[in-house]
Amino acid sequence: MNRNATSKFVRHLLTSPGAVVPVDAGFLNEHALQAAFRNKAFFTWIDRAPVFDKTSLMHAIYQSCAMPAWFGFNWDALIDSLSSLPDAPAYVLALSNPDSLKTQAPDDYSAFIRVIQAVRDRLAVRHIPFVMLVPAGTA
Repeated sequence: MNRNATSKFVRHLLTSPGAVVPVDAGFLNEHALQAAFRNKAFFTWIDRAPVFDKTSLMHAIYQSCAMPAWFGFNWDALIDSLSSLPDAPAYVLALSNPDSLKTQAPDDYSAFIRVIQAVRDRLAVRHIPFVMLVPAGTA
């Protein structure tokens, strides 16, 4: 992707009306996304290891976002922690395989989506974009 196309892609994602943004699987490339968001957003890949329930999700986010040792591993703690990540102009999380979580723990997936929306709402008050990228067709 050339620089102009990358800039448009990043702008599109960061101005998306939804908290969960489906993207073509071809764009879900960790190195390309890290390069695209460099100096534009805090970017992290959530599911470097399989995420299939609340426990595995919390641990994945704890590691990928370098949460503090006092992180509570519950939904409220997750909202608070994601709402207070290190200063950045925007925040982008990527979940490459939400199907495992959706299939094996649908209630946990629904709660997680509500968390993402709550964090987005909190940060919107400060005019800070917050989105989670997922493969198209899984949002």
